[in-house]
Amino acid sequence: MFGLPVLAALALALTPGAVSAQSTSDATDASSAPEAATFLLVPLGAHNVGLGGAFAGAEADVEGAVWNPAALAAIPEWAVYYHGANDFGTATHAVGGVYRWGDIRFGLSLLAVDLGTIDGRDASNQQIGTIEPANTLAILTIAKPISSHVEAGVSYKYVRLGGSCSGCSGLAPDATAHAFDFAVAGRLPRFERVRLGLVVSNLGGGVAFRSGGPNDPLPARIRLGGALDILRPAGEQEIGVQARADVRQTFTEFDDLDVFAGAEVGYRSIAYLRAGYAASGEGRSGAALGVGVRYRGFGLDVGRSFDDFSGFDLDSPFQVSVSYQP
Repeated sequence: MFGLPVLAALALALTPGAVSAQSTSDATDASSAPEAATFLLVPLGAHNVGLGGAFAGAEADVEGAVWNPAALAAIPEWAVYYHGANDFGTATHAVGGVYRWGDIRFGLSLLAVDLGTIDGRDASNQQIGTIEPANTLAILTIAKPISSHVEAGVSYKYVRLGGSCSGCSGLAPDATAHAFDFAVAGRLPRFERVRLGLVVSNLGGGVAFRSGGPNDPLPARIRLGGALDILRPAGEQEIGVQARADVRQTFTEFDDLDVFAGAEVGYRSIAYLRAGYAASGEGRSGAALGVGVRYRGFGLDVGRSFDDFSGFDLDSPFQVSVSYQP
């Protein structure tokens, strides 16, 4: 009687990108409308968020376990990290670590995404229960230098779209998917201050919300970008300056181009100030700010973006990341 409306509500709840797109007239990326598990695109990691979301040129960055597997290849020994984010009414928590074995780095990350609570309604728009979607994600990453200037990495993602639903006649959200990220990055031999990167993310077979039903595609993306070390702290030079810029396209439909750019100023490799801007057809356009501290292997980063959805929740979009690398 009311199974179909509830199932539609579940599908909507499990694709927060669709919820966001309906909340503003500026989100006009039609190609992403049928995609599932769009929480895979939600920014996570205060360092890269503070740089406007530009991460293709990142190096020795623990946030690469989530976004750019090649960035793990230069981590010296091992690292552990935590990322927390409030973003458009959702709460995301991630923990993970990286371990070096020879010249290979292995990374493992676990993410939990709480999408809040929505009403389940029948065909007459009468409330019949509540839906509490809670997505989880496990990421296994392998990264390795393949030459003196180039690194590569691959990540496997196990995606579970789950949660609870009261009054839904057994239609509680429960679907799984498998995805892969591939990345390669490196410095130009004659221009050591320039690092370029290519990241292909969320390649997989899609998500089936009903047994025997069609698969909804994952939000596959291809990204090209880089980083430029304008100043490097060394000797009496205490200030470091780096600029980054990325472009991103939907992997299957080359219609809209997203642009991400940012800059970071560091003092003695201890204190950092960041600013960036994202121009995205998914309604995530806007400025970003961030700060960071590094001391004896400990790292603390805070990031805040001011995109199209910032006015919906005073607590979002806010990011905090804590890490340790000996």
